[in-house]
Amino acid sequence: AAVVAALDAQPLGRPASVEPPDATGTADPEASRTASDRRGPAAPDGAILVADGRPQWLAARILAAPLRRALAAARPGDSLRRILGPLALEAIEAPAELARDIDTLSDIAEAGVEPPPAAPQEGAAP
Repeated sequence: AAVVAALDAQPLGRPASVEPPDATGTADPEASRTASDRRGPAAPDGAILVADGRPQWLAARILAAPLRRALAAARPGDSLRRILGPLALEAIEAPAELARDIDTLSDIAEAGVEPPPAAPQEGAAP
């Protein structure tokens, strides 16, 4: 849904960013000057952050027209790797800590981030 919303706001020739809704904005400012800012027949479809040798599919800047084509070919359940993999994306190296995988409370603690407060349990006394 976030990708579709980004596309609706972009003219066809402008880049659309693909990033997780909880992105913290810690990416290197150099990464904002990407291949997708270039024009011409040899220009790539966009750029993607690569950390620790792995493309970060949720941290890409892609021209709207190629992204629309890729999404049109997507099937329900396809991964971003499968959808975006065929695009010509320039790799932008990023420090591994920018792509840290945080899935559990212990991952949050290791990253030095304060976990969110626990949600009240239904039926529990305040």
